Amino acid sequence: MRGEGASLTVEGLAVPLGQVAPRLRVRLAGSLDHRALPRLRPLLRAAAAHAGLCLRIDLAGVDFIDASGVGVLLTLQEAVRGRGGAAEFLNPAPRVRRILAGMGITDQLALLESSAAATEGRSRAA
Repeated sequence: MRGEGASLTVEGLAVPLGQVAPRLRVRLAGSLDHRALPRLRPLLRAAAAHAGLCLRIDLAGVDFIDASGVGVLLTLQEAVRGRGGAAEFLNPAPRVRRILAGMGITDQLALLESSAAATEGRSRAA
């Protein structure tokens, strides 16, 4: 587990959203826990505000996730789907994947191993 100085870096929140089928890719790094929640509020707002959003969250840099972080991922996914969009979670590190599996939620999240897998998965769904 990470120390008190742990942080979460959120990249991509300044990406402009288009008028039609907006796409947003966000790279997260660090610990996705209760201390990260305030920095994720803009992402939650963006997900809730845009119909048809295609949200891709790259988890490769996330080295720890707890129940509150999982709750954020599930909330994001539901907010995006509720507005007719899609959410994908890319490249979870092995440790994060084990934590998610231990919580029994890997089937609930759209987990993909790479950008190529995300493109392939979307092609099959169309």
